[in-house]
Amino acid sequence: MKTNPSLRPILIYIVAILFITNNICHVASQAKQVYIVYTSETKQFKKADYLKILQQVLKSRTPRDSLIYTYTAVFSGFAALLSEKEAMKMKAVPGVLDVRSQSSYSPNRH
Repeated sequence: MKTNPSLRPILIYIVAILFITNNICHVASQAKQVYIVYTSETKQFKKADYLKILQQVLKSRTPRDSLIYTYTAVFSGFAALLSEKEAMKMKAVPGVLDVRSQSSYSPNRH
């Protein structure tokens, strides 16, 4: 089947848009953001324990590159730079109770 030569630029444009959109969605799903990982309070976790937990889900980075902060006063856990996929995997690691995206809130000022 032959296509009309005048439609060829339009078809190329549509294919290019679809390709770019697909790549943008893929990159967005791999973007890293800060997640708070809540761990069991029955064990006294140390920084080395958190690095071992991170090692279980990180593939292309070292845990030290991802670990941002450890929490010990109010709850047991740590903040880490993770992709959404890594955060989902983190939820299945023994000793991890919950994983949540870090949110910041500001007062509503009029």
